[in-house]
Amino acid sequence: MDPNQSAGAIPASVAAELAAADREAAAIGQPIPEGAVGPLPPPPPSQADELASILIVAGQGASIVFPSLAAIYTEVRCTATAAAVAPALERLGIRLPTGSAGVYLPAAAAVMTLAWETREAVRRDLERMRRAAEAEQRKAKDREHAASPAAIEAEKPAPIQAQATEADVLRPPGVL
Repeated sequence: MDPNQSAGAIPASVAAELAAADREAAAIGQPIPEGAVGPLPPPPPSQADELASILIVAGQGASIVFPSLAAIYTEVRCTATAAAVAPALERLGIRLPTGSAGVYLPAAAAVMTLAWETREAVRRDLERMRRAAEAEQRKAKDREHAASPAAIEAEKPAPIQAQATEADVLRPPGVL
């Protein structure tokens, strides 16, 4: 207790709290002013919603490597499958952590998609560079071969050989 206060005086901090409580009590029964309460948060996703999002993300991720899976893991099929499986999971006591799939799985899928596309782009670029280097080596080898003395000698026309006449063809073998 403050020595300057009398025994019956209320401390200023307590008085402020009491005044605020009096205002709140007076407001009871009064309409809530517009904007005083924010929007209510959405309800947490159901077990079926969580499972459907897991199936959809898994299907999208797998379809990066195996494109034919995109036709199987559609949103409609994943939602229907999850709706059928969720009650069985609940009966078995298996409960997915609420909200985790909706936050972490799409983030993981986005990162994995980016990583896979990066890998494929780098692989294609390396293959293109390898083919270009091989083509350049073939061109250099062709230029080197074309400038060599053996190639120049090989390009000279062959000597013309005598052609057989009709008399040579009609002559019996062994007779000159």
